[in-house]
Amino acid sequence: MLPVEFLPDVDELPVSWMNRLALANGFIDVNDMLRSYRIIDGKKVVRHLDYFPKVLGLISDNAWSKSILSIYKQDVKDQYDIIPYHNDEHLCVCPECMKEDMTRFGHIVYHFQHQYPGSFTCWKHKCILEYVQPDQRFIQDMNRMEFIPIKGSYDRDTEFKMYSTCYSKGSIFYKIVRYQ
Repeated sequence: MLPVEFLPDVDELPVSWMNRLALANGFIDVNDMLRSYRIIDGKKVVRHLDYFPKVLGLISDNAWSKSILSIYKQDVKDQYDIIPYHNDEHLCVCPECMKEDMTRFGHIVYHFQHQYPGSFTCWKHKCILEYVQPDQRFIQDMNRMEFIPIKGSYDRDTEFKMYSTCYSKGSIFYKIVRYQ
């Protein structure tokens, strides 16, 4: 079991949550945590989502967290039906959302809403999304990260249609009960 546990943020990618768990528990990154628990044996991980169920197994058997995580797990499945070819090498971010997350939470959160196919801009800030360099996706200091702007054009209708699928029933429930 992990000594430090917390639930994922609403709309947070599993790789983001797993990395934050690893850092909170004293590991260098999620790969270091997976190696320490003998889930992987030094190989390079391309899709951390494949190890998501194993990381869920490291969370204590608390009824509250298990029920919320089961809702989150279903939400992850629903999101990956929308983002079929997602892998950790191509994480898209909004620099403004990253600044907000650092201010609000003290850490970087990678959001599902920035990963949708055809999304080139952040619906909230209307700025161009950027790719995170693959070797820098676990760094928690955005000033040390390098970004590559995504080439594309903004289509307001497409963007809002994509966003309307972002919050499933599960994540809305989680958002409501999270602060109770």
